[in-house]
Amino acid sequence: MKISTKNPLAVQDLKDVPNVRTELFDVQDWIPVTDHSIQRDTDLRLKTMENAFKLGLPTLYTDFAAIEVTKSFKVKLNGVAVNVEKGLYKANGHTRSLFWQKNPTHIPEHGIIVNIYENVEDFATFEAIYNCYDSKLSVDNANNKIQGALRILGMKDKITSNVVRKGSFGSALSIAYPGHPKDDVIEKVSYFREEIIFLDKLGVFNTNAVQLRFQTLYASYLMFAKMFLTKDTESDNYIKLFDACRRISSIEKEDFISSDKKWDGITGMLYEIFNECEKGWIPEGMLRKTSYATVSPQCSFFLYCLVELWMNDKRLDRTKGFKHSAWLQYKEDSDSEPTTYYNYVRSNI
Repeated sequence: MKISTKNPLAVQDLKDVPNVRTELFDVQDWIPVTDHSIQRDTDLRLKTMENAFKLGLPTLYTDFAAIEVTKSFKVKLNGVAVNVEKGLYKANGHTRSLFWQKNPTHIPEHGIIVNIYENVEDFATFEAIYNCYDSKLSVDNANNKIQGALRILGMKDKITSNVVRKGSFGSALSIAYPGHPKDDVIEKVSYFREEIIFLDKLGVFNTNAVQLRFQTLYASYLMFAKMFLTKDTESDNYIKLFDACRRISSIEKEDFISSDKKWDGITGMLYEIFNECEKGWIPEGMLRKTSYATVSPQCSFFLYCLVELWMNDKRLDRTKGFKHSAWLQYKEDSDSEPTTYYNYVRSNI
């Protein structure tokens, strides 16, 4: 690294603070420092900050931070291996770095002040230092954490939909995740890693019908895929799951046909959504809501349609066949206690 000799600002003396030092960097030497492994989508952040950065205010040149990993380490998150190599990583200042990279005429002649956190040798510390800055600076912190999870789990370049790329499915993730609610976002994303990639590829997060873009439905897709996604692309489960997602992602409300007397699960689900709960299978006023009381009635119905009906090739009379007790008081067998279909699925993924 090249220490700037042009910076007119004094360096704060941190010699008595353990495991941290302050250095001056030329901007040209800061830009290539490796981004943190769980950094949000920096391009999205830059779009909102670029005009402010062009003002060249003094705040642009302070409060930079880096993490010095002195020993490579790896961690497994729900079976997904994450490796962090020895070296220097940005902890704060990613967006400004990208700004200067794209706008070299705005690079200052003086340097920037960087606090460097030393002797980091484990993922928990590596993540915690970054989160101290990310939590302080982020308004939409949940979305940013999902963006970071996509990066460290090697998913960022596999995703095409804006919903997933921007991390705008946080409620769906929490609704679907069967573990502890306070588990880290990376744990939650890693749990559904393959399912998210699969569903994104098939377009269910970016459906043709805007009426199908909401959190409780996304959550149901995640649980549905978790139950049936397999590497065997010739299996019945994979083919039925694939066909369901293709049908959902490509349908337009105007093209939806429901004239048959008996409906499969997807037809019943789509009818109730497109007609704003006309059948009353989802209680009035609950559709698309994410409050605690509204989640189970919605997801139970969606999952009943997807899992119980679609995957088992069942068709029900559109007038008399769909009964609330089937998804709100579901019994797996005669000896089991009744439960909601949402709880049944969550306990089996």
